[in-house]
Amino acid sequence: MSKLKYVRDVFCTLVFNFRVLPFKKAIKLPFFIGHTYRLFIEDYRAIKLDVPLNEIKRFMVRFANGGSIDVVPRQYGVLAVLKGGELIFTGDCQFNAGCSLRVEGAMKIGNGVHFNRNCSLSCMNSVYIGDRTLFGFNCSVRDSDGHTIIRSGKKRINNMPIFIGEHNWFCANSTINKGTIIGCDNVVAANSVVKGTYKDHSLIVGMPGKVVDDDVSWLL
Repeated sequence: MSKLKYVRDVFCTLVFNFRVLPFKKAIKLPFFIGHTYRLFIEDYRAIKLDVPLNEIKRFMVRFANGGSIDVVPRQYGVLAVLKGGELIFTGDCQFNAGCSLRVEGAMKIGNGVHFNRNCSLSCMNSVYIGDRTLFGFNCSVRDSDGHTIIRSGKKRINNMPIFIGEHNWFCANSTINKGTIIGCDNVVAANSVVKGTYKDHSLIVGMPGKVVDDDVSWLL
Protein backbone atom coordinates (compact mmCIF):
# COMPACT_ATOMS: atom_id res chain seq x y z
CA MET A 1 0.00 0.00 0.00
CA SER A 2 2.86 2.41 0.82
CA LYS A 3 4.35 1.81 -2.64
CA LEU A 4 0.99 2.61 -4.23
CA LYS A 5 0.84 5.88 -2.31
CA TYR A 6 4.34 6.75 -3.50
CA VAL A 7 3.31 6.09 -7.11
CA ARG A 8 0.27 8.33 -6.66
CA ASP A 9 2.50 11.10 -5.25
CA VAL A 10 4.79 10.89 -8.27
CA PHE A 11 1.92 10.84 -10.75
CA CYS A 12 0.02 13.75 -9.15
CA THR A 13 3.21 15.80 -8.85
CA LEU A 14 4.20 15.31 -12.48
CA VAL A 15 0.74 16.07 -13.86
CA PHE A 16 0.31 19.14 -11.65
CA ASN A 17 3.63 20.74 -12.58
CA PHE A 18 3.14 20.33 -16.31
CA ARG A 19 -0.45 21.58 -16.20
CA VAL A 20 0.43 24.65 -14.14
CA LEU A 21 3.81 25.79 -15.46
CA PRO A 22 5.57 26.37 -18.76
CA PHE A 23 7.90 23.52 -19.69
CA LYS A 24 11.18 25.14 -18.54
CA LYS A 25 9.78 25.64 -15.05
CA ALA A 26 7.72 22.44 -14.91
CA ILE A 27 10.71 20.21 -15.67
CA LYS A 28 12.28 21.35 -12.40
CA LEU A 29 9.25 20.01 -10.46
CA PRO A 30 8.86 22.92 -8.03
CA PHE A 31 5.45 21.67 -6.80
CA PHE A 32 4.94 18.51 -4.76
CA ILE A 33 1.38 17.19 -4.44
CA GLY A 34 0.92 14.44 -1.85
CA HIS A 35 -1.70 11.72 -2.11
CA THR A 36 -3.61 13.09 0.90
CA TYR A 37 -4.58 16.25 -1.03
CA ARG A 38 -7.68 16.58 -3.18
CA LEU A 39 -7.63 19.10 -6.04
CA PHE A 40 -10.56 21.16 -7.35
CA ILE A 41 -9.01 23.44 -9.97
CA GLU A 42 -11.02 25.09 -12.73
CA ASP A 43 -8.03 26.73 -14.44
CA TYR A 44 -4.56 25.37 -13.72
CA ARG A 45 -2.99 28.44 -15.32
CA ALA A 46 -4.44 30.53 -12.48
CA ILE A 47 -1.73 29.01 -10.25
CA LYS A 48 1.59 30.79 -10.74
CA LEU A 49 5.16 30.52 -9.47
CA ASP A 50 6.69 33.99 -9.49
CA VAL A 51 10.30 32.86 -9.10
CA PRO A 52 13.19 33.36 -11.58
CA LEU A 53 14.01 30.21 -13.52
CA ASN A 54 17.51 29.93 -12.06
CA GLU A 55 16.14 30.08 -8.49
CA ILE A 56 13.52 27.35 -8.85
CA LYS A 57 14.17 24.30 -6.66
CA ARG A 58 12.59 20.87 -6.67
CA PHE A 59 9.53 20.60 -4.40
CA MET A 60 9.84 24.17 -3.15
CA VAL A 61 6.04 24.37 -2.79
CA ARG A 62 4.78 21.30 -0.95
CA PHE A 63 1.31 19.99 -0.22
CA ALA A 64 2.40 17.09 1.93
CA ASN A 65 1.61 14.88 4.89
CA GLY A 66 3.92 16.33 7.54
CA GLY A 67 3.39 18.60 10.52
CA SER A 68 3.17 18.16 14.29
CA ILE A 69 2.89 14.46 15.06
CA ASP A 70 0.77 15.15 18.16
CA VAL A 71 -2.00 16.77 16.08
CA VAL A 72 -4.45 14.47 14.30
CA PRO A 73 -4.86 15.74 10.71
CA ARG A 74 -8.02 15.81 8.67
CA GLN A 75 -8.31 12.83 6.37
CA TYR A 76 -7.64 14.95 3.31
CA GLY A 77 -6.25 18.35 2.50
CA VAL A 78 -7.92 20.46 -0.19
CA LEU A 79 -6.57 22.77 -2.87
CA ALA A 80 -9.44 24.52 -4.66
CA VAL A 81 -8.82 27.31 -7.17
CA LEU A 82 -12.20 28.23 -8.60
CA LYS A 83 -13.43 30.55 -11.34
CA GLY A 84 -11.95 34.03 -10.96
CA GLY A 85 -9.28 32.88 -8.51
CA GLU A 86 -5.54 33.42 -8.79
CA LEU A 87 -2.93 31.79 -6.54
CA ILE A 88 0.65 33.09 -6.70
CA PHE A 89 3.69 31.69 -4.89
CA THR A 90 6.92 33.72 -4.68
CA GLY A 91 9.18 31.14 -3.04
CA ASP A 92 9.33 28.15 -0.71
CA CYS A 93 6.04 27.24 0.95
CA GLN A 94 4.94 24.23 2.99
CA PHE A 95 1.38 23.03 3.57
CA ASN A 96 1.21 20.12 5.97
CA ALA A 97 -1.43 17.45 6.46
CA GLY A 98 -5.09 18.45 6.45
CA CYS A 99 -4.72 22.05 5.23
CA SER A 100 -7.37 23.52 2.94
CA LEU A 101 -7.25 26.41 0.45
CA ARG A 102 -10.24 27.87 -1.34
CA VAL A 103 -9.27 30.63 -3.77
CA GLU A 104 -11.85 32.67 -5.67
CA GLY A 105 -10.02 36.00 -5.38
CA ALA A 106 -6.33 36.98 -5.52
CA MET A 107 -4.04 35.15 -3.08
CA LYS A 108 -0.28 35.73 -2.95
CA ILE A 109 2.00 33.78 -0.62
CA GLY A 110 5.60 34.82 0.06
CA ASN A 111 8.85 32.93 0.49
CA GLY A 112 9.49 30.73 3.52
CA VAL A 113 5.84 30.50 4.60
CA HIS A 114 4.86 27.43 6.62
CA PHE A 115 1.45 26.04 7.58
CA ASN A 116 1.16 23.37 10.26
CA ARG A 117 -1.63 20.79 10.16
CA ASN A 118 -5.30 21.60 9.55
CA CYS A 119 -4.91 25.25 8.58
CA SER A 120 -7.76 26.72 6.54
CA LEU A 121 -7.49 29.58 4.02
CA SER A 122 -10.40 31.12 2.13
CA CYS A 123 -9.91 33.97 -0.33
CA MET A 124 -12.90 35.67 -1.96
CA ASN A 125 -11.33 39.12 -2.30
CA SER A 126 -7.58 39.44 -1.65
CA VAL A 127 -5.15 37.73 0.72
CA TYR A 128 -1.44 38.56 0.91
CA ILE A 129 0.92 36.62 3.20
CA GLY A 130 4.45 37.97 3.57
CA ASP A 131 7.76 36.10 3.67
CA ARG A 132 8.84 33.91 6.60
CA THR A 133 5.41 33.74 8.19
CA LEU A 134 4.55 30.73 10.36
CA PHE A 135 1.09 29.34 11.09
CA GLY A 136 0.53 26.86 13.92
CA PHE A 137 -2.01 24.06 13.63
CA ASN A 138 -5.72 24.81 13.13
CA CYS A 139 -5.21 28.42 12.05
CA SER A 140 -7.85 30.10 9.89
CA VAL A 141 -7.47 32.93 7.36
CA ARG A 142 -10.75 34.15 5.84
CA ASP A 143 -11.34 37.40 3.96
CA SER A 144 -15.13 37.01 3.86
CA ASP A 145 -18.07 36.13 6.08
CA GLY A 146 -19.04 33.28 3.79
CA HIS A 147 -22.66 34.45 3.73
CA THR A 148 -24.15 37.93 3.56
CA ILE A 149 -25.26 39.30 6.93
CA ILE A 150 -28.12 41.80 7.12
CA ARG A 151 -28.33 44.19 10.08
CA SER A 152 -31.22 46.63 10.49
CA GLY A 153 -32.21 45.96 6.90
CA LYS A 154 -28.79 46.79 5.47
CA LYS A 155 -26.35 44.33 3.96
CA ARG A 156 -23.02 44.11 5.74
CA ILE A 157 -19.86 44.18 3.59
CA ASN A 158 -19.25 40.50 2.87
CA ASN A 159 -15.52 40.56 2.14
CA MET A 160 -12.46 42.74 2.70
CA PRO A 161 -8.75 42.22 1.88
CA ILE A 162 -6.27 40.69 4.31
CA PHE A 163 -2.65 41.86 4.35
CA ILE A 164 -0.06 40.03 6.46
CA GLY A 165 3.49 41.42 6.48
CA GLU A 166 6.77 39.54 6.83
CA HIS A 167 7.95 37.32 9.69
CA ASN A 168 4.74 36.87 11.66
CA TRP A 169 3.96 33.94 13.93
CA PHE A 170 0.35 32.88 14.31
CA CYS A 171 0.15 30.37 17.12
CA ALA A 172 -2.21 27.39 17.17
CA ASN A 173 -5.95 28.02 16.62
CA SER A 174 -5.48 31.65 15.60
CA THR A 175 -8.17 33.22 13.41
CA ILE A 176 -7.44 36.05 10.97
CA ASN A 177 -10.64 37.73 9.80
CA LYS A 178 -11.52 39.96 6.85
CA GLY A 179 -10.13 43.47 6.83
CA THR A 180 -7.05 42.59 8.87
CA ILE A 181 -3.82 44.48 8.17
CA ILE A 182 -0.87 43.28 10.23
CA GLY A 183 2.68 44.55 9.96
CA CYS A 184 5.96 42.66 10.38
CA ASP A 185 7.59 40.66 13.17
CA ASN A 186 4.47 40.07 15.28
CA VAL A 187 3.34 37.20 17.49
CA VAL A 188 -0.34 36.27 17.68
CA ALA A 189 -1.05 34.13 20.74
CA ALA A 190 -2.84 30.79 20.59
CA ASN A 191 -6.65 30.93 20.25
CA SER A 192 -6.63 34.64 19.38
CA VAL A 193 -9.01 36.27 16.88
CA VAL A 194 -7.60 39.23 14.97
CA LYS A 195 -9.43 41.84 12.91
CA GLY A 196 -8.26 45.38 12.32
CA THR A 197 -4.86 47.05 11.91
CA TYR A 198 -1.79 46.05 13.89
CA LYS A 199 1.69 47.63 13.80
CA ASP A 200 5.07 45.89 13.77
CA HIS A 201 6.60 44.07 16.76
CA SER A 202 3.30 43.49 18.55
CA LEU A 203 2.23 40.68 20.85
CA ILE A 204 -1.47 40.20 20.09
CA VAL A 205 -3.64 38.25 22.52
CA GLY A 206 -7.30 37.46 22.99
CA MET A 207 -10.75 37.46 21.41
CA PRO A 208 -10.76 40.07 19.94
CA GLY A 209 -7.00 40.34 19.59
CA LYS A 210 -5.46 43.22 21.52
CA VAL A 211 -1.85 44.43 21.62
CA VAL A 212 -0.34 43.69 25.04
CA ASP A 213 3.28 44.48 24.11
CA ASP A 214 4.73 46.57 21.27
CA ASP A 215 8.39 45.57 21.47
CA VAL A 216 8.56 41.87 20.61
CA SER A 217 10.21 39.64 18.06
CA TRP A 218 10.57 35.86 17.65
CA LEU A 219 12.99 33.20 16.40
CA LEU A 220 12.39 29.88 14.64
